Amino acid sequence: MKSAGTDEGAKVKLTGKLLNWADIIFVMEDKHKQKIRNKFNSKDYNNKIIVLDIEDTYHYLDAELIETIKISVSPYLDNVKD
Repeated sequence: MKSAGTDEGAKVKLTGKLLNWADIIFVMEDKHKQKIRNKFNSKDYNNKIIVLDIEDTYHYLDAELIETIKISVSPYLDNVKD
């Protein structure tokens, strides 16, 4: 599992290489999906992108956000093995 951001100020910026590597791409809001589509000018990732509908108002590493993400992604990861 890896994490990357769509904003210019992200510690780890999303790249085409990361998008190609990923089996599933989770984003918090639809605006993040749109950024990916616009920046990488490709619909190839649409089937891989899951919008979690979590408002992006949390601070980095906020405990509540981490728990919310864990709960939101767990149904998609139940069959995935490390």
